[in-house]
Amino acid sequence: MSLSSTKPLSCKPGALTCGAEGVVTLGQDLHEETVISLGAFFVTVLVPSGWVLANMENYKKRD
Repeated sequence: MSLSSTKPLSCKPGALTCGAEGVVTLGQDLHEETVISLGAFFVTVLVPSGWVLANMENYKKRD
């Protein structure tokens, strides 16, 4: 398949998806990036805070 034989995409200005078959749309890429970034955010924030809360009794002790 050459580039000259491809059909032009019918996209509206500002649209997140285009109507071509077999093409990964920006909307699908956007969902994957969102899932990865939210997962990374939750891991970097919740894991350390969960560890601190789980070990709170150790912090209260004065040896």
